[in-house]
Amino acid sequence: MFLARARPPLSEADAEANAAREFEEELRIDPSNADAAYELGEIRRKAGDLDKARELFQLAVEHYPEFEEGLVGLGRVLVSQGKADLALPPLTKAVSLNPDDDVAYFQLYQAHRALGHRAEQEKAQAEFQRLRTRKREQERLNLLRMHVVTQQELDEQTAPP
Repeated sequence: MFLARARPPLSEADAEANAAREFEEELRIDPSNADAAYELGEIRRKAGDLDKARELFQLAVEHYPEFEEGLVGLGRVLVSQGKADLALPPLTKAVSLNPDDDVAYFQLYQAHRALGHRAEQEKAQAEFQRLRTRKREQERLNLLRMHVVTQQELDEQTAPP
């Protein structure tokens, strides 16, 4: 909630600090809370604390092995740490769980690129680009739909018989 409701005078940094404290408290109460571990891991990743982020993402997927976002977070951190070989299993599992996740495919592309797997890199990149194009087109259509107005209807009281 702190992250979602960050408004002035609460800065984004203050909101993240408050949220981190809440997630840490939740993990103290329930160490198996994969959502709290994931959210705290994402806060730590964005802050550059990759070791702590990795630990938290691992905790999340340990308790919820099908947690696609947790798998992507773990793979992303491993790629950033130069451990692309270790990133492949969670990223491969993530794309199998959600074949429409462009971020997962981008991270898979990054891992294959780091390992010099040219064919796999190109395949992941092509899928990322396909999904990204589809996502942009969907966003464009959603914007167009926002501008649709109620169609005029015949007013029965004033219509000729």
